[in-house]
Amino acid sequence: MPDPTGFDRRRRFGMGHYITADDIAQRHATETSQLLSGVPGISINGGVVSTLRGSSCNAKVVVDGVVMAGDRNPFNHGGTGFDINTIPPGFIKGIEVYAGLATTPVELATPSVCGLVAIWTR
Repeated sequence: MPDPTGFDRRRRFGMGHYITADDIAQRHATETSQLLSGVPGISINGGVVSTLRGSSCNAKVVVDGVVMAGDRNPFNHGGTGFDINTIPPGFIKGIEVYAGLATTPVELATPSVCGLVAIWTR
């Protein structure tokens, strides 16, 4: 089966945390932030994802390979961050979460010590 985003390949070999379409369907979440509850190394304030490096360390959010507004500064350590709840769970086919630059795959890497959340839509 084709994997144009690389999600399945990274899930098999990666160091992040992955939420699949099946996981999303089973959770019956009404907000995307609910899908990330329990993922180690991150916290969520409203819809903004932070790493455990501190609440002012907002994770970079990438949707379908595009860095989202609010996260365009690669060293964003205190900006408002991107509200992941603007993307309804029903539109999402997969989520990848990396708690820091060291675990982020090179193909997704955009400099951020605060981690990365990659969301892939249907």
